[in-house]
Amino acid sequence: MVIPCWGHGFGKSLSPFETRMEMTRRAFEKFDPERVRVWGIEYNLRTKYTVDLVAALKRDMPDVDLVLIMGEDEWRVREKWHRWADLAAMVPVTVVGREDGAGDVGCDVRLPDVSSTFIRATIKQHGPDIVRNFVPAATLDYIRENGLYR
Repeated sequence: MVIPCWGHGFGKSLSPFETRMEMTRRAFEKFDPERVRVWGIEYNLRTKYTVDLVAALKRDMPDVDLVLIMGEDEWRVREKWHRWADLAAMVPVTVVGREDGAGDVGCDVRLPDVSSTFIRATIKQHGPDIVRNFVPAATLDYIRENGLYR
């Protein structure tokens, strides 16, 4: 399951949920829907805390093995997360870093050093076509169609 967040636990400003949900849906549409599902459950829960989401998932789907995938940047500040100790006890965590990251955190997976902040800033400065190697075509179409990040 890929679950876009409804709110940010540290109050970070986010694009509207519906926009992020549609971009995520388009980003994962080529995957087998039996294996990868984009789910807007946080919209229904209206929670900004991962611990509340995981508790709801474990309650509603007790036979599903959950894994929390989090970025290296969030791993570094995990102790600031709402009820981090409870969350860590509920679900195993996989840490994803960037290729050119600092490397002082043991990451399970490394991805290219491209952030959403970089993507948005690049689109604003140069237009959407310049990020076509970093953003799935269907998601980039949505960004173009809706004039996002200008």
